[in-house]
Order: sequence, then structure tokens, then C-alpha cells
Amino acid sequence: MMNHIAPLLQKWLTAVGLLVWLNGWCLAQPIPPTPANFVFDDGNFFTAVQLSALEAELKKFSEQTEASVYVFATTLANKDKAFEHAIALARAWLGKRPGLVITYARNRQIQTIGATPEFWQRYGAGDAAVLIAATAQKLNDPSQQPDEQVLAATHDAVATISEWEKTQRASAHVITQVDAKIAVVFGALLGALGILAWLLLRWRGRVQAGQAVTFVFPDVPVSPRLGAPFGGGAIAEVRGK
Repeated sequence: MMNHIAPLLQKWLTAVGLLVWLNGWCLAQPIPPTPANFVFDDGNFFTAVQLSALEAELKKFSEQTEASVYVFATTLANKDKAFEHAIALARAWLGKRPGLVITYARNRQIQTIGATPEFWQRYGAGDAAVLIAATAQKLNDPSQQPDEQVLAATHDAVATISEWEKTQRASAHVITQVDAKIAVVFGALLGALGILAWLLLRWRGRVQAGQAVTFVFPDVPVSPRLGAPFGGGAIAEVRGK
């Protein structure tokens, strides 16, 4: 009897030990290096075609905006630590850059979203919260398969953030009515100053031209004059007897 129980007990203990080890691994799940192509897929979660298209979309998005989005797809994860792990991934992979990390684990179909503090600051807490809630809803869409859920959620998040970026760039170049009025007044003032400077230059030129004129009087012999040693008066000649 014991001979039959021993092998079963050994297998059971082995299975329990494996579960304990896996649970401990999930609790202390390491942070992998930042994926160069914005997608970490250690369990072949996506097909080759899906992966290539997703990487191209996320790369283009990162190059054209001030934000980035990463996808983390794995086989095992601890449900109780999934959110903390997503936040840790966002901090490690994004640094000071605004962005998200969308995670998915096969073992319990755990979907989480991690965002950097810069993401909340750049786009505002209200809009950021709405986007994260909408992304989470997409990740739990029962009408789609898990890979389709992740792809759809990522695509929608990227599209929304791209629109935010376009709006911010446009608003940075918009001249308000107050700015326009100030520009008109400033332009008129500059024009008036320019005219005044031109008039002053013309006046100064005339003054300098007048100062450069020299009057020359010819030398003329003058006879002696009575009572007027320096000119003028009647001239008389006295003759002797």
C-alpha cells in the first residue's frame, strides 16, 4: 500500500513545490530591459503579422509625438501584483517621457495599464483617466479574443493621444484676439517711430548742409571816407591853393 502511495505523494509534493515556486516568481516578477520595438512578447502571444504591424505603429507614434506606448504580453503574472508591476514597467521603460504600458498575462487573463506621472501632467488628470478607463474596457471586450483585445485597446489609445498632440501643437500656434490687437498696436507704434526717425534724419541733413555753406566777398579798393573809417558816408577831396 505504501509503495503505491509514495510515488503519488512525491508527485503531489513536486506539483505543490512548482506552484509555490511559480507564485514566488510572479510576486517578484523582474523588469525586463526596455524593448527596442515597443513590444515585449515572451509567450508568442501575437502572430508574426500582428507583431510586425504593432511594432511599426508604436514606433511611428513615438517618433511623431512626445509620448510612447509599450505593450507587455507574458505567460505568467500575479493578479495581486499586476497593477504594481505595470507601474514599475512604465517607470523603467518610459523614464520621464509621457506614456503608457499595456500589459496582458495569459495565465489568468490579467490586463493592466501603467502610466507615468508625466502622462497625467501633460494631458490632464481628467482626460488621462477617461482614456485609461476606455482602454481597460477595450481590454475586457468579451466579443474579441485576447490578442484582438490588446491590439484594439492599443490602437485606440495611440489614436486618442495622437489627437491630443495635434491639438496641443495647433494651440501653440494660434494667435488670440488679444495677441492680435497687441500686434497691431505694436506695429503702428513701430511705424510711427520709423517715420519720426526719417524726419529727424532729413532735418539733420539740412542743418549740416546749411553749416557747410561759406560766403566769399571780393576785395574792392575804397577811397578815404570822411567820418567813416570803415566805409559808408560821403567822400570829399580837399584841394590846396
